[in-house]
Amino acid sequence: MKYQGSFDIKSNEDTKTIYLSKSASGKYSADTVVDGMTAVLEYVSKNKGYSFDRWDFYIPDVNEKLDFSEKKIPAEKVIKAFKDGFVPTVTLQKWGKPKVVIASPMTTTAKSKAKAKVSNIVTL
Repeated sequence: MKYQGSFDIKSNEDTKTIYLSKSASGKYSADTVVDGMTAVLEYVSKNKGYSFDRWDFYIPDVNEKLDFSEKKIPAEKVIKAFKDGFVPTVTLQKWGKPKVVIASPMTTTAKSKAKAKVSNIVTL
């Protein structure tokens, strides 16, 4: 489910963790998440030692390989996902919190396009 509100991307200077914070007057939304992630990646590149909260950020095949006790995704994994062409989207997680999912863009095949055309036909 797509997240409808606004949010902030924050950093905890003590734990060096990047996390999301739901906010009515937040700086980012589902439409501007790419801009937010670009700014965060620049910040993380300049300030070494940061990681991302695993419950606020999800990368397929990365989060699953983390030990359950690990609470952070290494910044290198997030940077690699962006270099590989993955795209961030904002979804809704428990308690109405935003979650950034960084995954490869969906592609459509000729078969799925043909199916879509057929499903638009209405019999009267």
